[in-house]
Amino acid sequence: TVQLVEGLTVDLPISLAQAYPHDGWLIGDPHLHAASSNDAQITMEDRAVVTAAVGVQLLFGTDHDGVTDYAPVLEALGLTGVTRAVVSDEVSPPTRGHVNAYPVTADRTQANNGALAWWSNIPPDSQTWFDWMDERHPGALYQLNHPMDDGLAVMAGWSTGEIASPDRWTEDFDGGGEVWNGRTMK
Repeated sequence: TVQLVEGLTVDLPISLAQAYPHDGWLIGDPHLHAASSNDAQITMEDRAVVTAAVGVQLLFGTDHDGVTDYAPVLEALGLTGVTRAVVSDEVSPPTRGHVNAYPVTADRTQANNGALAWWSNIPPDSQTWFDWMDERHPGALYQLNHPMDDGLAVMAGWSTGEIASPDRWTEDFDGGGEVWNGRTMK
C-alpha cells in the first residue's frame, strides 16, 4: 500500500521477474519514435522509461530525419545500467520510404544533429540516396522500415521477382526490414 502525499517523494524498491530468458542475446527495438518525430507525442524521457520498464536493452533513437541520442536522457534518469542508447537516424524521403541508419554520430553543431538533409537535394534515385547516406553516416547499417506499407518496396513496385520502378529500388541495405509494425498487412 502506498499513500501519496503532496510534496513528498518516496522511493520504493520494486523488482520485476524476467518474463523470458534471452540466453545472452540483447533485446532491442530498432524503430522507436519520440516527440522529436512529427508522428509521435511521447517525450524522450517517457520513451526511455517505457523501454527500460519492458526490458528492452538497446534503445534506438530513430526519429524522422534527425540523429537522436538517448544517452544523455538515460543518464539523467539513472537508466544507463538498464538500457543502452544506439544513436540513429530514420531517413524519410516521402517518395523513397523510411530507412534507419545506425549506429551514427550525432553532430550537435549541425541542424537535426547532423541528419542527412535529403530535402535540400531530393535524391534522383534510391541508389543515390543510399550513396548519400554512406557519405553522411559512414559504416552505418541500414534497415528498411515498413517496406511493404509505404516503404521502399512499395515505392519501387516490388513483387516477387519483379521491380516495377528500378530507380526507386536498391539492395544496398543490411538488416532487412520490418516484417510487421502494427499496421495493416498488404
